[in-house]
Amino acid sequence: MFKSTIAKNAACNSIIEMLDTTGTYSSGRLGLYTADSTLVAKLPLSNPAFLSSVDGTAVARPISDATALITGTVSYFEMQDGSDTMVWGGSVTVPTGTGDLKMNTISITKDTTVSVSSATYIVP
Repeated sequence: MFKSTIAKNAACNSIIEMLDTTGTYSSGRLGLYTADSTLVAKLPLSNPAFLSSVDGTAVARPISDATALITGTVSYFEMQDGSDTMVWGGSVTVPTGTGDLKMNTISITKDTTVSVSSATYIVP
């Protein structure tokens, strides 16, 4: 299947803009979870969360650091809007893994700072 660049950008922008819906929070959040769905940390996104799509790829604006709520191993993430509604999610691994989100470490200790330096969303 082939998509035009215009179609890829429209699809990508439509999805990333869902993160900017406010509710309880004034911006979306990046939630990091253990395999048993325990929240490890929730990092605030910028609002708007992503730059406009170019060739079906959108790059996140700065993601704020957060303090880890528990000690645990991060297994998956959710990109959520300001009402904590998941827009998309995926697996988390270290940089040498095949996860959708790669972190320097997935073993997080309670009360430490958790950072994500960059994120992208891609419509193939």
